[in-house]
Amino acid sequence: MAKHIGNNGVVKSGATDVGCITAWDWTQTQSNVDTTCMGDTETTNIAGRNSTTGNVSMNLNDGDTGQATVVTGASLVLQLYMDGDDSGDLYDEVTATVDTVSKSVANDSVVTLTFAWTASVAMTRDNAVA
Repeated sequence: MAKHIGNNGVVKSGATDVGCITAWDWTQTQSNVDTTCMGDTETTNIAGRNSTTGNVSMNLNDGDTGQATVVTGASLVLQLYMDGDDSGDLYDEVTATVDTVSKSVANDSVVTLTFAWTASVAMTRDNAVA
């Protein structure tokens, strides 16, 4: 069984690395459509639409060109790598709309930037090419 460690994760916006990533995640949700009729004694459902949402957190770097693409309402092609972006490494790719961008400042801590996104197309999985 392959094992992965998160400290090699990479996020790209288009072909540009989004620098100083500290975490990323995505969640796929399957909605159900209720097909229950009056008089039925059990609820019945059929599969509805899938949706995918995610978040990316990073240490803020004003000079990072990848971070500069993160603007509320922007449409980004995100490549989300679990374990590095060397040739052959797997990544998930999705075109997504940036829903929210937040900045966090705390005493004795670096300033962080987090953005949430919603997929506008189905996510795909691919292998990196050198």
